[in-house]
Amino acid sequence: MKRGLLFLMGLGLALAVYAQGLIICKSCGREGKPNETKCSRCDAEMPKPKKEAAASEELPVMNAADEISKLTVSSVQESFLLGRQAETNASPAIAYWYYKNAMALTRLVAGDRFPKEVHTALLNGVERTMNQVKNGVIRCKVCQGKGKLAKSQSVVRIGGVNKTKLEATNRLVEPVCPMCNGRGNFTGMADVAQIKTDLLRGRSDYEQRRLLAGDARLGRVIVPAGMEKLLTAKQRALVMTGFFPPCDACQGIGAMTCTGCRGERWIKCSASGCKNGRVDGPKTETSTRKEVRLNDTPEDKTICPRCYGIGEVRCSKCDARGSVACTTCSGSGQAVRCIRCLGLGLMDCTRCKGLGKIKDSPCADCRGEGSVLCPNCRGEGARIR
Repeated sequence: MKRGLLFLMGLGLALAVYAQGLIICKSCGREGKPNETKCSRCDAEMPKPKKEAAASEELPVMNAADEISKLTVSSVQESFLLGRQAETNASPAIAYWYYKNAMALTRLVAGDRFPKEVHTALLNGVERTMNQVKNGVIRCKVCQGKGKLAKSQSVVRIGGVNKTKLEATNRLVEPVCPMCNGRGNFTGMADVAQIKTDLLRGRSDYEQRRLLAGDARLGRVIVPAGMEKLLTAKQRALVMTGFFPPCDACQGIGAMTCTGCRGERWIKCSASGCKNGRVDGPKTETSTRKEVRLNDTPEDKTICPRCYGIGEVRCSKCDARGSVACTTCSGSGQAVRCIRCLGLGLMDCTRCKGLGKIKDSPCADCRGEGSVLCPNCRGEGARIR
């Protein structure tokens, strides 16, 4: 009875050791050598080594880098398609934000994951849609958009009936408008205030669409749901600095209202003697009094050769565009870079001095990364309000 009890205790000990990965002889209790099939002491059969658990029995460990890449690639592809759709629907202000946001997200993915054509297509989309929002058509004041000049007419009374006659001496007889060269209009920038309004409305519409789809904010960037918690401080700064904040004065347009014409594109004619488009001409001595009727040009007045009779000329400061380069950002459309992080949006952790740990423990402030978002610009790389 005692011997049986000892045997069971030895067997239990052997099984416990076996469970830990050791090979113990069930007969004599001797520890076996690696790859040994028979006990060298009692010549008994040795138990077979324990097999490792199948990998499918354990939950796979998520690779954050791979997951970020998958989410990024999917989001960029979707944004590009939605941007093209918005362009097709004549909504360039919305398409602009799709392309702009997608460009910021591409910074999270290695260059070999995206062909060069993808970056080129996004960049072209940003430039194309911004130009569509900014460009406007300015009607020529001289020909009223017709491109041709109608001959001036005067009313005369013949036989008690009002009739019109062409004034052959009037300068406004040229078939092509000399101000716009027959185009009837000028291609220039639309009203700056209107551009800002269109872009802000487009941004609001874009954000509503993405947030309703479940995406989240990361600074000015809209990221796929679940991505934000996977990003490190360096990756956050990389994305946010890819969507650089706009200039406070021009809101990213890069232009401001022209101070010369106050956005009107036309200024008063400065030709010598010009008054409301007429200049003094040589007076003729005559004893006969001529009746001057409405729409007649007096003999001592001729049409100004510079403004062609309208009293205004194109603003030379802005070339009738109504706007000039923004003086705050010098036309770049971007805010001033943060002087503390130099536009990187990232700084070394002040607590661990960039080491990521204090003694042997991870730094609590930077979570072991050694870097934190710049407290001055909150990771966006620019001086913001």
